[in-house]
Amino acid sequence: MSELETNFNLSPYFDDFETNGKLKNYHKVLFKPGLAVQTRELNQLQSALQNQVARFGNNIYEDGTIVDGCSFQYEANVAFVKLQDNDSSGSSVVVTGFANAIIQGQTTGVRAKVFQAIAKEGVEPNTLLVKYLDGGTSKLNKTFGLNEELVYQTSDGGAGQKANTIASNSTSLGNAFGFGSMFSIGDGAIFSKGHFINVASQTIILEKYSNKPTYRVGLKVNETIVNSNTDTTLLDNAAGSYNYSAPGADRLKLTPTLTKKPLISASVANTQSFFPLFEVDRGNVKTIRDDTVFNSIGRELAKRTFEESGNYQLRQINTHVKEHLNTGSNYGRYTSGEGGNKNKLAIGIEPGIAYVMGYRNEILTTEFIDTDKGIDTKTETSVSIPTNFGNYVIVNEVAGPWDVTQLGEVTLFDQASTVVSSGTFSSGSSAGAQIGTAKIRGFEYHSGTGLDAQYLLYLFDINMDTTDKSFSDVKTFRLSSGGSQSFADAVLESGLCVLKEPAFNRNIYFSGVSATANTSNKQF
Repeated sequence: MSELETNFNLSPYFDDFETNGKLKNYHKVLFKPGLAVQTRELNQLQSALQNQVARFGNNIYEDGTIVDGCSFQYEANVAFVKLQDNDSSGSSVVVTGFANAIIQGQTTGVRAKVFQAIAKEGVEPNTLLVKYLDGGTSKLNKTFGLNEELVYQTSDGGAGQKANTIASNSTSLGNAFGFGSMFSIGDGAIFSKGHFINVASQTIILEKYSNKPTYRVGLKVNETIVNSNTDTTLLDNAAGSYNYSAPGADRLKLTPTLTKKPLISASVANTQSFFPLFEVDRGNVKTIRDDTVFNSIGRELAKRTFEESGNYQLRQINTHVKEHLNTGSNYGRYTSGEGGNKNKLAIGIEPGIAYVMGYRNEILTTEFIDTDKGIDTKTETSVSIPTNFGNYVIVNEVAGPWDVTQLGEVTLFDQASTVVSSGTFSSGSSAGAQIGTAKIRGFEYHSGTGLDAQYLLYLFDINMDTTDKSFSDVKTFRLSSGGSQSFADAVLESGLCVLKEPAFNRNIYFSGVSATANTSNKQF
């Protein structure tokens, strides 16, 4: 909530309502007969009433919001024409004489309506912002010609004013023709500083020579005190009275003026006098605040919407990720000249509408958010990675080294070999017929001692040789490696060999680190 910045508690106004009357809860000025009326009393009377209006208005409206009219128009491609300092006769060109004119090229015959006539500024020449009305004599021309004489004809309301376009496209003056950009607002009213203020239609030039402006546009409310010296209509108009044409009270004037500020700046937030209404970034419209924004009523409606519906999307907002630095072949977002950084990513938030905490949020064009890549590293030493996995069988009658480091092939047989019970151990032979093969990847103690000892044999890549035999028919496992043999018999369950935890069959293990750049000195 902003307030008036002008201090009225000074001579000649002596209005101390803010520092005295308001603090003491004075709500009426009660005049009495026989006593002089004070200047302070008359001004406090207005301030007290205005304070009540402001309190009500601030409860209903957000400060700076539009309450009536104020239609926007963003002109992204308004043509510019650069003029020479002198016309063909050598006379200096008074460019303001072409304001709102219809001009015609004397060579091409092209006609154009002038929106803005801008006088020379530094090295920038006199410039007209125009809208072309036709293609001239040939019907094919899109602009005036270089060094062409332009005339504001008397038949179009002019006085024969003349000017010539610049003679050539040069490094110093740039192109003679091109496109600029401007923003206009129509008549209406806003609520600001506790007042309902009329807004006059007006236009601001964003960029004279570019159609990709980057600005935040808003209304700056200027406060001025006007007296009869600057506005004679304030003189007493009571004709026939002895006080006719005498000076009287001054007036406070509030004037909303279109103003542009850099989009990326610490000073672009709402201030006591600037209220953003429109945002454009490189020619793409980002924000339009052309609706009335309510204060306490808006909060209550948002609260109810959120309680009933939560957060939701009305038109889906999608995202995509690009490289921040455009190398020319990676479709990155920014060139190095635009600040592209190889260590960042650009996340695009695409157009859509969502209600967040009950408030409507609309994204008009894709907006990019910069984020750092995960390129920072930390060195961890002596990291142990547990290799937990399943896909095993419980075995006994174990003999031999059972070397798992080579992931050797295990032969599967349909009869138990009982090499420990028979005393043959690793020199024994397999009983029954071979019915399949598998690969070994683990072997560990499970339970028991002596002849009752049991072990876990971890397998993978199991293949059965015949269709009439399945893994449940396996009784013996044999591993031949380096000239030695290893044997083990399956511990049967209800007469069947059972493969435990078959779904836990993987060779990918969590290292304890969320992301790994590289490893070294690995031991298994």
